[in-house]
Amino acid sequence: MKKNLSLLLLFIIVFYNSGFNGLVTLIKNFFLLFMASISWIDEICVTMYGNTILSELFSHLITFKLVEILLTIVALIVPSGRLLKYTGKVLYKIFDNIVSTILDNICKLI
Repeated sequence: MKKNLSLLLLFIIVFYNSGFNGLVTLIKNFFLLFMASISWIDEICVTMYGNTILSELFSHLITFKLVEILLTIVALIVPSGRLLKYTGKVLYKIFDNIVSTILDNICKLI
């Protein structure tokens, strides 16, 4: 709550001193600072792990959901638990590579 009040106080001071244009400039500079810091973190992530930050954050979540949907469909056809265990591992490996590649390409576009 204290951080929100200090940010609100900063906006009020800037608006009082510079008007609406100064407030818009401040918000635009905050956005540019945020984008620069995300870009910097992404470069570090690519250097250390070989994947972009978007891929590291969302790859496993999206892959797990896709594999869950496919395993549900396969379970309706074949009710064997052992077969589903190995099918899930194979599907995870396949979809993890595909989803990571797609997310890396999206991050390059951004």
